[in-house]
Amino acid sequence: MHNNFYFLRQFTPRLAEILLGSRLRAAFSQNRDELVLEFVLPDPAARSFYLKAYLDPKFCCLQLPERFHRARKNSVDLFPEAQHAEVTRIRQFENERSFAIYLASEDASSYQLLFKMHGNRANVILFREEQVIGLFKNALAKDSSLRLAELDRAIEANYEQFEAAAGKPSAVYPTLGKIPKQYLQDRDYNALPREQQWELLQETVRRLEVPQEFYVTIVQNEIALSLLNFGEVQSGYDDPIAALNAFFHAYIRDAHQLTLKKQLTQRLAKEKKQTESYLQKAQQRIGQLTSGLSYQQTADLIMANLHILTNNTKQAEVFDFYHQQPTVISLNPRLSPQKNAENYYRKAKNQKIELEQAEAAVARSKQRLATITAHLNDIDSLDSPQELQAYADEHALTAKASASVTTLPYHRTQIGGYDVFIGKSAKSNDALLREQARKDDLWLHAKDVSGSHVLIKQRGKQPFPRPVIELAARWAAYASKRKSDSLAPVIYTLCKYVRKGKNMPAGAVRVEREEVILVEPKSFNDTRE
Repeated sequence: MHNNFYFLRQFTPRLAEILLGSRLRAAFSQNRDELVLEFVLPDPAARSFYLKAYLDPKFCCLQLPERFHRARKNSVDLFPEAQHAEVTRIRQFENERSFAIYLASEDASSYQLLFKMHGNRANVILFREEQVIGLFKNALAKDSSLRLAELDRAIEANYEQFEAAAGKPSAVYPTLGKIPKQYLQDRDYNALPREQQWELLQETVRRLEVPQEFYVTIVQNEIALSLLNFGEVQSGYDDPIAALNAFFHAYIRDAHQLTLKKQLTQRLAKEKKQTESYLQKAQQRIGQLTSGLSYQQTADLIMANLHILTNNTKQAEVFDFYHQQPTVISLNPRLSPQKNAENYYRKAKNQKIELEQAEAAVARSKQRLATITAHLNDIDSLDSPQELQAYADEHALTAKASASVTTLPYHRTQIGGYDVFIGKSAKSNDALLREQARKDDLWLHAKDVSGSHVLIKQRGKQPFPRPVIELAARWAAYASKRKSDSLAPVIYTLCKYVRKGKNMPAGAVRVEREEVILVEPKSFNDTRE
């Protein structure tokens, strides 16, 4: 709920207490998803106050660090027009995930910095006299047409509306958000009569409007900031700024672990469901194959009754000595009884094979279900990201669930947490590029000789560490005709600069941009860095 209207309406008055009368000293960015604002507070003895907007599409959040050390390089000044302007007002827009900091400059110009906290469409927009003059994220071009006067949304929730919407909470309170909806479901909301649903919804909204505390909690394996005492509460705060900072740090610290745990759990749960479905079908097929007369038994009955069966017969009633009762067998009237028996004997062989395969599939499925259940229990008991990652790597759970390392057409290993793939042959090299390569992965190959393609998978947005590149290059040199060289040149580049033409032979590519590194060839079985 850190971007939810109900939290922001608690956060912005607290922010106003601090910022009113301060001046904007600087607005700058050190990466494309982060905007930092530095304010000079009225108290000359006070430190600068920082407001950081972290606007990654996957995680949009505000943070208020006590200190911020601006980098000397790769730092860009933004919104220069509003620098040195004084904060005169902070406006929370009604029923909106947006607020604005109003500033007045010495030349009597007024500026407004709008924080639009809309998840993957989040942005910070600078207005002058309420006209847009700058966007932090220029790619969100539609934000240029925003008007501050149009952002407030009136909500008039009443029981008649609620009843007409069949009790759907978001129909009358579109600002609720994910956690309050889960909070309602946790209290058997859907099972309640309509009037009790309305009472529970009203009580929940009152708790959101006047929260007792602000909670950093875990809901469905995700770190969250909540105004409701819900989920696995980690800590509670009476100050929204302290809660927001605690949530931000907890998310950055634990998000990888929780995300990995969630991914592993979801993947295994999906595989478990698929395996259970496959097991059920295999068991049903065994039941079909073993119920009634088998092809073998039908053929035996035909052979035992050749003396009474005639040609051109579609069906015949005979005594089933297997089940001690009369039964009707089907025959192909265009074939003799002997030929019909031969057909059934032939089908019996296939039926036996199918039955054996189905029984083996049942055994495999039961074993797999036991393994999946054990994995789910083990993962649930692990807490640290390191333990989870080590467990996932040990049991190959981070790869596609259906893919076994031994069946891949290329080798797979790791360097310092980075997944690395190494081709086994020319066709394997093509398969590696086709199946695994993404534009921001790193591709390596021994220079000017035939050899294996090596691929380092990108992890986040960080640059590839030099030791990782060097070791992968040594592997690329070893997996080439430069294997015996004391020093071998290896080229490397991002996959987006590697092209595979239609008429190129297997393993051949065209490289549009490259860098070269000299390394000593080394077997990839030797993973020492």
